[in-house]
Amino acid sequence: MKERFLELRLTIFDYLAHYTGLPLWKPLTAFLCVSFCLFLNNPDYQRFQNAESINPEFKDYRYNWQALTNQISHPLTPQLHPQISHQSKRTFRLLPAIIGKVFPVQGALPKMIWLFAFQHVLGFLCFYLVLELVVLTTKDNVYALIATLGFSFIYFGNSFFWDLYGWFDGIAYFLLVVTLYSISKANWAFAFLSLTAAFWTDERALIVSPIVLFWLVLQQKDLKNVDIKYILKHSFTRWYLACLVCYFGIRTYLGTAYGLTIPLGFNALVGFKMVLINLQPVPNSVFSIYEGLWLPFILMIHWLWNRKNQRSLLIVLLFFSMSFVSSLCVVDVTRSLTYTFPWILFAIVFIHRLNETDFSRTVILTALLITMVYPNLFYLGKTPIVVSNYNQIINYFGF
Repeated sequence: MKERFLELRLTIFDYLAHYTGLPLWKPLTAFLCVSFCLFLNNPDYQRFQNAESINPEFKDYRYNWQALTNQISHPLTPQLHPQISHQSKRTFRLLPAIIGKVFPVQGALPKMIWLFAFQHVLGFLCFYLVLELVVLTTKDNVYALIATLGFSFIYFGNSFFWDLYGWFDGIAYFLLVVTLYSISKANWAFAFLSLTAAFWTDERALIVSPIVLFWLVLQQKDLKNVDIKYILKHSFTRWYLACLVCYFGIRTYLGTAYGLTIPLGFNALVGFKMVLINLQPVPNSVFSIYEGLWLPFILMIHWLWNRKNQRSLLIVLLFFSMSFVSSLCVVDVTRSLTYTFPWILFAIVFIHRLNETDFSRTVILTALLITMVYPNLFYLGKTPIVVSNYNQIINYFGF
């Protein structure tokens, strides 16, 4: 039985190696990832014609589209919305509004369709860039292929296509991936610009942003230590601090000059009290964020523990926990926790760099299989929503 399993595993890796020898295997892989997102967790395009959403939790989507249109028209004018609403939190998320201004159409629905189409395009580019990033940092095409496919079965990938509500997490995720890729290419200026743009897409990108500094560690030949001194002395750290200063400086000015604010506290569903609510569906809500892709992260923690590398382990757990707890302070926990995906990418590269190729490929293949069979759940507080609509698929094909 064991020999059959080993033979099957090697056969799979051999087929994948042949696939990665194709001339256009990278864009083809990105296309496959997009196809998985569309057909397994397909968007509710019927919202554009039907006033009733299939997901009752998002009945106010047309109101949200109109609020976004108002922000596009007057991005620096305070918009009055109930503090409990998502719309009231969009005040400083100005990049989607600026992008919306560029599109040569008028009206809420046309603007939204263009923005969603733009985010769809970014989805393809994001999968392509994730593939390039893992290839660049591991030098293993098969490993990178399997890892990239895994991201198409979780909310990270589906956010580009399933989100027709107007959160635009996909834009922020894409910009964070661009930042990591720019760091891997030692292009500090471009990393500065993309990270700054991510901050102005959603504040959650700001919360997880310290991970970009840890990505610098992957430039070292020896990954046995997560050296905080190396990070602090690195030239990009100054770019990162400048990014924070620019963001907070401009945000403070806009808040003072134009009266822009965002509501905080339990009445706005933002604050530490939300942690108590979000802990109720644990561990399901946490596992569903990355599903099988938690495996490389867990193995990284296990590796650091076994090597008695306590300082590196403490640093990783400390910064990850800060991002994790902060993400639990809002009601849409799935969206927030997915912003920690750079840690998963870091672990994916870390595991490959410190283990034999065959072992690493087996780990990431196992992770992919788990993500394929586990349902993609979206949590709003303690309420899970299955991110799929098989009825629409049946209707599309006339069954």
